[in-house]
Amino acid sequence: QNWDKYDTDLFLPARSTAPFRKAEASWKELDDYIYNAIQYLPQNLQAEALAKMKEIDEQVVTSFTEKSQSVASTPWQAVVLKNGILKIEGLSYQMYDATDYQHYLDNYLRAHYGWALADIGKPGLDKSNAVSVSLPAQTIKQEVRKEKKGIRTVSELVFPERPGVDRQVYPEKMYVDVLEYRNGKKAEVTLTIKDKPAVRLPEAYWLSFNTDDILSVVAEKVGERVDLFDVVEKGNRQQHGIDRYVDLVTSSGTIRIWSEAAFLVNVGEARGINYSLEYPDKKGGVHFNLSNNLWNTNFRMWNEGSLTYRFTIERID
Repeated sequence: QNWDKYDTDLFLPARSTAPFRKAEASWKELDDYIYNAIQYLPQNLQAEALAKMKEIDEQVVTSFTEKSQSVASTPWQAVVLKNGILKIEGLSYQMYDATDYQHYLDNYLRAHYGWALADIGKPGLDKSNAVSVSLPAQTIKQEVRKEKKGIRTVSELVFPERPGVDRQVYPEKMYVDVLEYRNGKKAEVTLTIKDKPAVRLPEAYWLSFNTDDILSVVAEKVGERVDLFDVVEKGNRQQHGIDRYVDLVTSSGTIRIWSEAAFLVNVGEARGINYSLEYPDKKGGVHFNLSNNLWNTNFRMWNEGSLTYRFTIERID
C-alpha cells in the first residue's frame, strides 16, 4: 500500500503522508548512529571526527572566471596521467524499468515468493513512467587553467533531454574539476552534484574509468588487498564494496584510484541490478556508484541533497 507512487508528481505529495515520513525517520535514525558513536570517542578524537564529517558534508563550490567558455553539448570525458593512459569515460545517469527488475528477479530468485518480490523488487513499477535508459552527462561550459601544480580543467555538466525521462529527476547543477599534475603521475577529480532531488523511480549515478590491457583488478576490502577476479564460486563477481582504493593492474604498470566517498564499484559494466555468477569483462573498466535507490529493505528508497565526490588517481609502479 502507498508504495506504488513512483512518478515524481505522485511521489512528492506522498512524502508528507505517515508511511513515507516513518521511512524517512528510520533512515535519519541510522544516520544519527554515526554521531552517537562519535560521542564515545576521547575529546580530541571527537573533534577530529566531527571536522571530517563536516568536510564530507560541505560541497565544493566551483567557480569560473571570465575565461570560461560555453561549449557545444557533448558527452563529458577526460584522459589523465602521462600519455593519457587513464580514461575517465564519463558520468552517467541510469533509470531502470519493470522489465529490468523482472530480468534481475528471474535470475536471482529460486522462486517468486511474495515477500521476496516486495523485499528486493519494485511492486507497481510496471504502472509507472519508468524507462530503461543510461544517459551520459554533457559538457556545457568549460575552463582550462595553468597552475603551479599542473593543468586544471573545470566543467559544468548536465544530463540530456530524453523522451520519457522527467527532468524533475535531475540535479540542479553538476561540476567536475580535474587537476592533472605536471609530473604526469597523479591527477585529482572532484565531482559535485548540487541539489539532487528525492526520486522514487529506480535510479543510479556512475563515474567510469578505464585503461588499456587490464590484467587484473585489485581492491582494498576490510583492510586487505583482494583480487576481484579471484572470487569464490557463486560469489558476487560483478559488484564490490571497497575500503579506499581500486588498482587497475596493466601490462605497463598499476594505476590506483582512491575514492573518499564512493565505495560501491562495478567491474566490467555499470549495471546496478545485474545478478551474474560469471566474471565480468576486464576490458569494460571500473565504475564507481555515486548514488542509487535500487534496493528496498535496509536501504534508502530515495535521497536528496548535495555532495562532493573526490578521487585521486596515481601511477604506483
